[in-house]
Amino acid sequence: MSIRGAVQHTGFTVSNLERSVDFYVRILGCKVIMTQEKTGGYLAAIVGYPNASLKMAHLSDPAGHHVIELFEYSVPEMTRTDLEPRLIGNAHLCFLVSDLKAIYESIKDEGITFVSGPVEVDTGANAGGAALYLKDPDGITMELFQPGPGTAAYKLLHATNHNLCCECQRTYPPLSPVAPIRNHRRPDRKHRSNKPRDLPSTCSHR
Repeated sequence: MSIRGAVQHTGFTVSNLERSVDFYVRILGCKVIMTQEKTGGYLAAIVGYPNASLKMAHLSDPAGHHVIELFEYSVPEMTRTDLEPRLIGNAHLCFLVSDLKAIYESIKDEGITFVSGPVEVDTGANAGGAALYLKDPDGITMELFQPGPGTAAYKLLHATNHNLCCECQRTYPPLSPVAPIRNHRRPDRKHRSNKPRDLPSTCSHR
C-alpha cells in the first residue's frame, strides 16, 4: 500500500507560542484555526516523550491550503539548536506573494531578521521571479517568493488569488484550511468550460 494523501501540515517547535502566533498572523498573514494544551496520552506516545506536556496552535496559510502546527513544550525541557540552510534536516516554509518589493517595504521595519532583501531569480526554472529569506522569532527560515510569469508557481498563485479575491469569494466559496484545490461551480449556471474565467473588473488581483 502506498501513501497517496496530501501533505496536511508542517510542524515547528517554538520557544514562545504566543510570540510565534503573533508573527505568523501579523507578518505572514496566517489565520489561527485552534489552540490547545496537551499532557501525556496519545500525543506523548506519538512524539516519543513520556509525560510530554505542551501548548500548541494550528494556523492556516493565507490561502487556506496548508496548516502550520506550532508546539511549545513545557515537558521535556526544550533546547536550542543551530538553524541554517546548509545543515542537514533544516527546513523552511515558502509563501507565494504577488509583489515581493511591496511586501518587503511593508515589513522591513518590524524588527525581522532578513537574510537578504528581494533577489531577482535570473536563471533556471523560476527565472523572472524574485525571492528572499527571513527568520521567524526562533530563527526558523521563511521564504517569500514572487514567481515569474508562466511558471507553475505563478499559475498556483493566481489560482489561489482567484479563489480568495473580492468578487470571486462571493461566487466561489474559499477553501477550508485542509481542503484540496478544486473547481467551485456557480450554482446558478451550467459549467461550460474547464478554462479559468477572467476575474471580475472589480477584482484587485488583476
